[in-house]
Amino acid sequence: MGAGEMMRRVLLLCAALLLLLAAPAAALDGYDYYQTIDYNATDVSSYQQDLVIHRTAGTDYTLCDGLTVAASGLTSQSVTLSGSTPYSEVWIALGTAPGNYGYQSAIISTNTSSYTATIESFPLVAGETFYARAGCGGGYSSEVSFTLPSVTPRPRTTYGDRFNTLMSGNLSIPAFWEAEADTYGDQFGGGDFGVMVFVSLLSALVFIVLFLRSGDVVIPFMVGGLIAGVIIPHILPEFAEMGYAFAAAALIGIGYSLYRRYV
Repeated sequence: MGAGEMMRRVLLLCAALLLLLAAPAAALDGYDYYQTIDYNATDVSSYQQDLVIHRTAGTDYTLCDGLTVAASGLTSQSVTLSGSTPYSEVWIALGTAPGNYGYQSAIISTNTSSYTATIESFPLVAGETFYARAGCGGGYSSEVSFTLPSVTPRPRTTYGDRFNTLMSGNLSIPAFWEAEADTYGDQFGGGDFGVMVFVSLLSALVFIVLFLRSGDVVIPFMVGGLIAGVIIPHILPEFAEMGYAFAAAALIGIGYSLYRRYV
């Protein structure tokens, strides 16, 4: 065998090796891989090496000419995806990371020129950013991203506060008085100030009405004191003694008035 023939065979062998190496490299392009090596020792001088290749995430998507996708109509729980397509059927691939789609819609029938699809609720989450592609028999569209609006905080009302007061007090009389006083006090600014204004107006009204009917200031004053004595303890704890004093004075005054009138 001459030197020229030997050189030709070496060149052919090198070309074959390059083809073998290039084919797997092209097949692996666009993916992430890692290897696991296990050593099964049979004696101190020999071992076996196993190479395992895993595909972890695909990022290589064949693009389809004429297939597009765009996002519109964004709400906190819906999005409308539309675009052009040369195919009669398309679908939507959706995920929360670029190139990683964990959701695929049902097949969408088209008129081979355009399509529209609205996705609601699952898998959408308000305030999150999503990535999507349209898919068809010829490949995928380019990727589009969109961010859903955040949910508006629910306004907090106080409609249930009085009911909660009654329930926490096991519907007791003190809980009832507290809830009632707070309810009327809310009409005058709320809080302790509102309750005091309500008690003052109520006491004044009772005093005036009873005074005009009987001309006696004892009973109106004492009845007003009784009302104030029942409600005031629920405003500030230090007023409890004052409330008890008003209640005692009211009873004494009523008894004295009845004694003077009928005895």
